[in-house]
Amino acid sequence: MNTQQSEQPNACEHWVEKLDDGTPVLIRPLREEDHDRDKRFLSTIAYESRRLRFIAGLSGGLPSLDPQGMPVDYHQRMAYIALAHVDGCLQQIGASRYAGIPGSLSCECTVAVREDWQRKGLGARLLRHLLGAAQWL
Repeated sequence: MNTQQSEQPNACEHWVEKLDDGTPVLIRPLREEDHDRDKRFLSTIAYESRRLRFIAGLSGGLPSLDPQGMPVDYHQRMAYIALAHVDGCLQQIGASRYAGIPGSLSCECTVAVREDWQRKGLGARLLRHLLGAAQWL
């Protein structure tokens, strides 16, 4: 596993990582063509989980982290997705994103993992990639 990112992320990089239970997952930067997949993924997250992860849910609260309003620029705004084969189909099972706050060294960030994929270390892996990218803010 590549735990250190030595240069600014790009759209083509990706990592195949094993979760704590040995299941392989693909982690890569979110790309423009992932918009519909990411929207479907976020709609599967239970309301309570969304509220906790996004503070006020995606309909308000943190619009800069809403995937519709957050085009990834690989600098001030970054997102990663986790994909796995589920029933023969490649499905999104997790996402992490940050949005830098202009004029500060701070950012808003979130990590979301599908309920049936939690407690396997995926959230920590997504956060690690996000932190690696944030060093370039």
